[in-house]
Amino acid sequence: MSKVSVVMSVYNCEDYLEKSIESILEQTYADLEFIIIDDCSTDSSIAIIESYHDERIKFIKNERNIGLSASLNKGIRIASGKYIARMDADDISLLDRLKKQVNFMDSNPDVVVLGGSFQAIDERGNYLYVHHSLSGVKLARYYLYPSPLAHPTVMMRRDVIVNNNLFYDEQYSSAQDYDLWLRIIKKFKIDNLPDVLLRYRVQKNSISVAKRQEQQDNTYKIFRKNSPVPITYDECMAIIHRKYVLSPWRQAVIMHKVFQTFDYMYWRNVTGYAVRYVMERLHCNK
Repeated sequence: MSKVSVVMSVYNCEDYLEKSIESILEQTYADLEFIIIDDCSTDSSIAIIESYHDERIKFIKNERNIGLSASLNKGIRIASGKYIARMDADDISLLDRLKKQVNFMDSNPDVVVLGGSFQAIDERGNYLYVHHSLSGVKLARYYLYPSPLAHPTVMMRRDVIVNNNLFYDEQYSSAQDYDLWLRIIKKFKIDNLPDVLLRYRVQKNSISVAKRQEQQDNTYKIFRKNSPVPITYDECMAIIHRKYVLSPWRQAVIMHKVFQTFDYMYWRNVTGYAVRYVMERLHCNK
C-alpha cells in the first residue's frame, strides 16, 4: 500500500496532460499511487494516459460524464494511501512537492489539509506571477476569503476525510473546493506551506461568461452560508474584488464586520478596492 494517493480527474486535456502526468511520476517522493479518472474525454486524453506503463498508475474510465466533484469523490473512495494529494490535468507539480507535504503532515498530525503557494503560468508555460497562500494566524483569520487553499496544491488525511464524510458536494460544478475547505475548518485544522509547490495554468479563454457567473454565484452561496454576519451578493463581490458597485466606505464597513480586524491585510484590501472603484468610474466617464 502506497503512503500517498494522487487523485486527478481528466476531461479533454490533451494539450497539457503529458507534462502533468510526468510531474507526478518524476516526484522525488516515490511511494505513491496515481489515480487518474477520465470523465469521458472526446480528445486524445485517453490515448495519452494509456501510453504510460508505470505500475503506480490506476486508470479509471467513467462510463458517463459525471463532472469534477463526483469524479474526485470516486477517486477518494478508491484511494488507499494515508494521504490524498490533488492534481489537475493542466498543472505541473514541482518535483519535491509531495516530499515537502508528506514531511510536514508527518510532523504536524493536527493538520488535516495542507496546501501551498503556486506559480501561475499561461497556456504556453510562461511565468505570470506567484500566489503566496496564507498560513498560520493569517489563514485562521481570513479562511473565509476564497479560497483559503489552492485546490491543486492540497494534501489531505484520507481517514479523516472518509470517516467524517467530508466529500465534495456534488451539487456544485464550481467552487466545490471552497465549500469543502469551509466544512473541514469547522472541525479540523488546515494550513499552507509558504513554498511554491506547483505551476498553475491560467487559461484565459477556458471559462465562458455563463460559467464565470455560475462560479461567482456558488462562491456567494458558500460565503453567505459561512459568514458571521448577513451579507448581500454585492457586498460579497466587493470583499473579494469581483464587482465594484458598492462605495468604498460601504465595502470597508462590511469587510470589518466579516473579519473583525483592522490589520494590514484589511487595509490592503479596502485600499485596493477604493483605487479600482475610482479607476472604473474615471474610465466610464471618458
